[in-house]
Amino acid sequence: MAETLTILKGVSINDDGQVSMDLREWSIEDIVSTMSKVFDSLIAVSAITKGDEKAYLEADDSVMRIKNQFKSQFVSLGIEKHILKGGLRSHLDVGIEGADKVLGGGIPKGNTILLLGPPGSEKYLFAYQYIIQGLRDGSACLISTSVTDHKGMKNNLSKLKIKPSTFEGQGLLKTIDWYSYKKENLVGVEDDGNVFRASKDITNLDIAIGSAVNKLSFAPTKRAMLDIISPALNIYDHSMVIEFVQKEKNLLKTKGFTTLLVVESGAHDERTLSTLKHLSDGVLIIEKGSKGQLTFKVEALSGMKFDQKAHRIKVTKKGLEIISNVKDESSILQDLQEIPAIDKITAEKLIEAGFTSMEKLEKAKKSELESVTGIDANVSNKIYEYIHSVEYSKKIIERKSQNWVRKGLQFIGKKEIDKGMQSFQRAIEIHPKNSSAWLEMARLLYNEGSKDDSRKCFDKALEIDPTLAKEWFDKTEVQEAGWGCPVCGFYIKEENIECPECGVIFSVEERESQRDQI
Repeated sequence: MAETLTILKGVSINDDGQVSMDLREWSIEDIVSTMSKVFDSLIAVSAITKGDEKAYLEADDSVMRIKNQFKSQFVSLGIEKHILKGGLRSHLDVGIEGADKVLGGGIPKGNTILLLGPPGSEKYLFAYQYIIQGLRDGSACLISTSVTDHKGMKNNLSKLKIKPSTFEGQGLLKTIDWYSYKKENLVGVEDDGNVFRASKDITNLDIAIGSAVNKLSFAPTKRAMLDIISPALNIYDHSMVIEFVQKEKNLLKTKGFTTLLVVESGAHDERTLSTLKHLSDGVLIIEKGSKGQLTFKVEALSGMKFDQKAHRIKVTKKGLEIISNVKDESSILQDLQEIPAIDKITAEKLIEAGFTSMEKLEKAKKSELESVTGIDANVSNKIYEYIHSVEYSKKIIERKSQNWVRKGLQFIGKKEIDKGMQSFQRAIEIHPKNSSAWLEMARLLYNEGSKDDSRKCFDKALEIDPTLAKEWFDKTEVQEAGWGCPVCGFYIKEENIECPECGVIFSVEERESQRDQI
């Protein structure tokens, strides 16, 4: 057995039944993982008499005392990733190879994440893998299905090498079936303890979700996947669905769930998507190209330093898998065509030859350029002259400045206001005539309440480019009383349930804040 089971390495039993362990045969990961499993098994024994939740809380109290005493060792050894069934982890693994790295460490526990995907199975596959990872980690999981009935959903899970019935028997998997009503005459909510079948009425769907949540067994972490928003928007009024989403989000967050909201991209208008993004703590996007190629990108994720690039993904027997970064060649293609004597075909040849950035072109020798099809000595000389021109130097400065503006906007999206401010300041230092940098600085200062400084930045932006700044300045002219939309910043003078500019539906808390300020 020791040859096949890692945890038995270095373990021996003599003729008297004495057990000895040679820890030199074990890696640190093996030791931490195994001892955590032993500890968790003791919790399971305690739960027989005390119940799951009480046994866990007592164990958690013991572990926290040790963690406070040996905090550095606790972190360096990665103990919190294993012990208490991962209940101490601040982030949850997605269950897709390569995804956690792109996300910056996984999905923050307790967050509500919007997953946008094209028509097809890819977005559901992503969500299934997220749920399956949770089940394997000991999480309590809630899953909804609106594109197939509960039997079809379980069959899909089974294809990913997991037995739903095992976890249903433990009370760790509950299913909301919002599909069967299309084929059967369902009234109210029918449930057998594991599957909750709701009628078409959205009120009954709400009841089904609440019942399923309450009937889940206790677990240190909880995961949910809801795919009901797109079909609900096809049946009910926009505002009714948004209020429903807000209610379910608050319920699941209060109960400790980390939730994926699965929505079909391209099926809804910008107003709806803007509202859903506003309600979420993060936005993940799966896209399908014209040739069927799939990419995955993180648009926003509160409090995380995530990879901002798009990544190629493929579908395997094990599910989705992230395989590489996607190089954006459109920008370099445009830059290359600005060089005299370089047309689109020659630019594409340069990219094929490995010149995928202007930086690589700057370092290239003339002989390397002339080895590319379509480039002779005359063309290579023109490239060399352009690279060393004053015009090109100015473009480098402008590009670097604009990159800092983009960084600033990304920081603002993650609510890292100070870093956003520093990024805009850096953009202005590099290129003082970058009107968009002054404009974004003005927006940020305005939203932070520094109205006088905001006005000065607006004036500077207007001085550089009146058309760029004036439109937004007119909309957000500082008044004695009013309220700014938290999504687009539009200045609202009268109480409203939605933004007249971007159409986002305000939450109850935001309406109360609006009412206080207007």
